[in-house]
Parts: sequence; structure tokens; C-alpha cells
Amino acid sequence: MKKISALITAALLLPNLGFAGTVFKCKNPQGALVYQDSPCEQATVKQWDTKAYVAPPEKPEADAYYVSAKKGLGGVYRLDGEINGVAVNMVIDTGAAFLSIPSQMADQLKLKKGNPHSLMSVNGAVQGYDTTVKNLKIGRMVISNIPAVVSPNTAGILLGQSVLGSLKIVQAKDELRLFAPQ
Repeated sequence: MKKISALITAALLLPNLGFAGTVFKCKNPQGALVYQDSPCEQATVKQWDTKAYVAPPEKPEADAYYVSAKKGLGGVYRLDGEINGVAVNMVIDTGAAFLSIPSQMADQLKLKKGNPHSLMSVNGAVQGYDTTVKNLKIGRMVISNIPAVVSPNTAGILLGQSVLGSLKIVQAKDELRLFAPQ
């Protein structure tokens, strides 16, 4: 009964708070990710509004930072960009945890291989290495100091959640739009 009355009280009070309808993705003191309805005490990872979603305009303002990718063969979305100033083509992979770079490409980009890790890929477990990409440029967006992995069996660069998690993604028909954080 106490839990029910606490939930009812919280439900009545939440709309009156300044942050009602906003969810904060934070790190607790132990470093674990937590979701809460109040601002983070530690560094904020992300926040978003839980109210009704409003689609972006068909023609965003000229100064809006976004890139658009059309669906290609096999339903794959690809983007051109630059890693540390070198032109690259990337596959948008919402299921990948990190920006994943094939070993051969990592050597060309002069990325330093860090600690080894066991990575799960569609081809099974492989040994990869952590690395950091200093700058990734996609359209007019530049994202810095991105955690990435060097993977031996990746056919191409996979744009995973270490990048996508900081962007707003909107999909409509055969187009994917990636918006810079506001």
C-alpha cells in the first residue's frame, strides 16, 4: 500500500517540476548508466524529452546541422565523411556499439591500437583493439575523441553507437537523417 501511495504522490508532483517530461541518462558514482527524471549530479550522457515527438521539417533551416543518407543496396545506409582528415565511406550500423574500423584502414589512418578485446561480429568472436578517433567529420558536423575499435574482419567502417548515440536520428521512407545535438 505504501508503494502505491508513493507512486500516486510522485505522479501528482512530477508534472509540477521544471523537468517533467524529460529523462536524463546519467552516470552514477560507480560509473554505471542510470535513467532518472532529475538532472545528473555527475556528467550528463544524454537527455531527451518524453513528450510527443514532432518530426523535423522537410527542409531544415540552412544553419541546421544534419546529414542525410539514402537507403542503398540491401537496405544499407552509407555516408561519406572524414576520419582524422582522410576521406572514408561508412555504413550506418545502429546495432554496433562502437565506431568500428577494419585493421587495414586503421593502419592507413595511423590509429594506435590500445587494449585487446574480444569482439562479437556476425562472423563470430574476433580479437580487436580499442582506439580513439581524434576527429570524425560527417557533412558539417565534427565529432571529436570518439571511442572506437579496430576489428580484423570488418569489411568496411561501421558507424556505431559511440557516434550515433550523440545524434538525433530520424528515418522516413528510404532516408535516414542524422542531426547534431542542439
